[in-house]
Amino acid sequence: MMAYYKIAERDPDVLTKQIKYSSLFTIPNEGEQIVPPEKPIEVGKIYTVDDLIFHAIVYSDNQAVTLLINSLDPKELHDLYNLLGVDDSILIQEDGTLTVKNYSAFLRILFNASYLTAEYSEKALGLLTLTKFNNGLVAGIPSKTLVAHKFGEAGFLDGLQQLHDCGIIYYPKHPYLLCVMTRGTGSVGQLESAIADVSKFVYDRIDEQYKNQ
Repeated sequence: MMAYYKIAERDPDVLTKQIKYSSLFTIPNEGEQIVPPEKPIEVGKIYTVDDLIFHAIVYSDNQAVTLLINSLDPKELHDLYNLLGVDDSILIQEDGTLTVKNYSAFLRILFNASYLTAEYSEKALGLLTLTKFNNGLVAGIPSKTLVAHKFGEAGFLDGLQQLHDCGIIYYPKHPYLLCVMTRGTGSVGQLESAIADVSKFVYDRIDEQYKNQ
C-alpha cells in the first residue's frame, strides 16, 4: 500500500491501473489461515490497484497482496524498507521476521506523514481503520474509539501459532501506537484474548493519565 501510494504521488494513474486475477496463487501456510478474508477477490475478475489495496488492507487478502507485489517494481519496496532500516531480505524469505520495533515504524511514519504526503498518509490510515479483524487491539478498548491497525498471522512455525496486531489508537487528543505480537500452542482465541488484554491494560493506563485533561 505505502509503496503504491508513493508512486501515486508522482503518477496518480497507477491506482486505476487494471490487473487481472487469472489464477489462484500458491502461498505458504495460507491454507492454515485462522482469519481468512471475509470477501476474497475472485479468479477471472479484473481489479484496479486501488481495489486490490482495499482488499489487502481491509480483508487481509493475501491473493490481492501477491497480485500487487507481482505488478510492482521491487525497488519501490526495497527503498521503503531501507529508509526504515529494516532488513529487506524479509521480502524474499518465507520465514523472515520483523521485530515489534521494525513493524511499528511503518505506522509511525504514516502518522507523522514523514514518508507519504499528508493526503496519502491519511488515505492509508483511513483504510487501516476499516480493517475487519476486531478480536485483538479493538476488543480491548471502548467501542467508539477509532483504531488504525493491521493484524497478521504466521500459521504454524515450529509448532507455534503466531498472531499479531499493531495499530494507532486514537485516544482523544493523545493517540498512541501499540503493537502486540503473540505466539503459542494454545487456541487462537487465547492469542486473541492475550492481545485484547494487553490493549485494555494500556488503554486504561492512558485513560488514567489523560481523562481529566
